Amino acid sequence: MRPVCDGRTKPTLGEILTSHPTLSERKPKTFQNIQVMRGVAALLVVIMHLLRVVAAFYEQNGSYAGWIAVIAPHTLPLGLIGVDLFFVISGFVLFLSARRSAERGDTGRFALNRFLRIYPLYWIVFLFSVFSTSFVDPTYPMKAMANWPEWFLIDVTNRYDVIAAAWTLMYEVYFYAGIVAILLVAPVHLEKALVGWVVVHLILITLARVGWIGSLNPVTDAILMDFAAGMLIAHFASKGRLPYRRVALLLCVPMLALGLVFLSTQDQTVQVDRVWRLLTFGVVSVALIYVAVSREQDGRRMMPSLRWLGDASYSLYIWHLPVFWTLNWTGSRLGIYSFERPYLTALVWGAITLATSILSYRWIERPILHWMKKPRTSGAVAPTASL
Repeated sequence: MRPVCDGRTKPTLGEILTSHPTLSERKPKTFQNIQVMRGVAALLVVIMHLLRVVAAFYEQNGSYAGWIAVIAPHTLPLGLIGVDLFFVISGFVLFLSARRSAERGDTGRFALNRFLRIYPLYWIVFLFSVFSTSFVDPTYPMKAMANWPEWFLIDVTNRYDVIAAAWTLMYEVYFYAGIVAILLVAPVHLEKALVGWVVVHLILITLARVGWIGSLNPVTDAILMDFAAGMLIAHFASKGRLPYRRVALLLCVPMLALGLVFLSTQDQTVQVDRVWRLLTFGVVSVALIYVAVSREQDGRRMMPSLRWLGDASYSLYIWHLPVFWTLNWTGSRLGIYSFERPYLTALVWGAITLATSILSYRWIERPILHWMKKPRTSGAVAPTASL
């Protein structure tokens, strides 16, 4: 316990999570810093894609995007860190949510909440993207409808043509499914089972790395260790205060530099080596989430004005590429953008995407979240649905 100015003591996050035996019957703590970092993650991915799409838009229209065209090829680190942040956050939040579910014995509710958190909005955006593309390619709806694995986010080839960014959701769904399976089989030994699950994946990743077995996404993908790192942070945060925050923050500098050197040696037209990505940009993302949680344990908020962006981060992430594509082909056909000022095009596209995301959160996501949090039995409260 930490003393405060009026002589009382303020509990740490770990004490909040562990001090009361009936904590699972209360409304879970909302991690403000985690929400902010979720918003930052989405913003990093969107900025990378925005600059690249605008540069391509001008090039395909026989023009030049100026400084945007210069920096766009060098924005990949933003996207890599953004995705890694998402996965670490998922591991952190899902660990705590799964533990509450194990205590209450409501695995069915946990699974339903995970389904509702991902699929309804995904299907809405999927249909929008198919409809939009049909104006350019009238045969596209039939092609999209025939690819049923993409509908259900189980296309292990990572060829997500309708919503290119949806490949990350396949990893989320796999992570959710693994936790649900563990909750069904060994809820009493949840943490031990999760450790065993991670160890099995480490073995499979290593065997695939040395060529003893074939690669199969997402099972043999090293990026799964982002989820494991998030769970580890949640485990230690629930036990007490996270120390060495400054050390973790300082670690970001050399690992970011090493990641940039690593990228300079990679062919960025193909998939970046996942192991080296994990050891560089992945470590940076883990350190940032560690720092965010540690600061919250001390009652320190990070950029609280960005909390709204974190709330709408899933909408922002899933909508941005379909909106960019729609603005791309409509702009090309109608000539409604100023080709002399590419930065204005980027600002307009960004503003429209942000507005779409906020409306999506307000009218689609938030009602679903409110329904998920409603108790189904007396005294029970649903897990925090913030992923």
